[in-house]
Amino acid sequence: MRIAWGRTSLIAAMAVLMLPDMGHAQTTVSGGLVSNGMFMEGGTGLGSVNTILTVQSPANTTTESGCIAPGDVTTGCGFADNVVKTGASQSQAVFLSALSGVNGSNLAVVLNFAEPSNAISGQLDQLVLTLYNSAGSALFSTTLGSPVFYANSLTGTGNSGFLFSLTAAAASAFDTAVSDGGTQLGLGTSLSEVTGGQETFFIGVSTSVTATPEPASLVLLGTGLVGVFGTVRRRRRI
Repeated sequence: MRIAWGRTSLIAAMAVLMLPDMGHAQTTVSGGLVSNGMFMEGGTGLGSVNTILTVQSPANTTTESGCIAPGDVTTGCGFADNVVKTGASQSQAVFLSALSGVNGSNLAVVLNFAEPSNAISGQLDQLVLTLYNSAGSALFSTTLGSPVFYANSLTGTGNSGFLFSLTAAAASAFDTAVSDGGTQLGLGTSLSEVTGGQETFFIGVSTSVTATPEPASLVLLGTGLVGVFGTVRRRRRI
């Protein structure tokens, strides 16, 4: 009887070990990132921000793509590296601890175009935001619903930025992932109709947005956006 019990226990233990690790299941919300206007701060520029990703088209090509993940790696996170600008002020995964008071409803992703002055248009084709836990496992990701074309990208380093926020469904899933241990944000993107300059994305917390039409780029103008960047782990003056 003792031998039979031991075998049964061993088989049960092996069955448990073979079960999938549901604790690291990833929730993906398609179309959870939406364009929500233009970020400006009284004409003083974007200031000190939590830069997460900077990409640049190589040579005279007109497309850009790249991504950043924990450990500040630029490969294996879903986008070809073409070209990701790495370094403390250019591309680094952002810890939630750098964003005071962040949650799904106030998380902001901002795109700043820095193309040559004669290249005012540009298109954001893809944008994927991912939340990882401390072990580097993805708990949550969400994507841009559809490409966004900017007839006037208001190009210039630090001049202005275009805001993206989470839908209600994505915000709820994001908050759940934070409760499950999410600690660090990564980002992936692809752009087209760009001509050699660099494009930078940063992460912030928006506390107030007043939306009005902005015909030049056919997006909403967030004139009342206040960026609260908290105690910044890594800061960049752009």
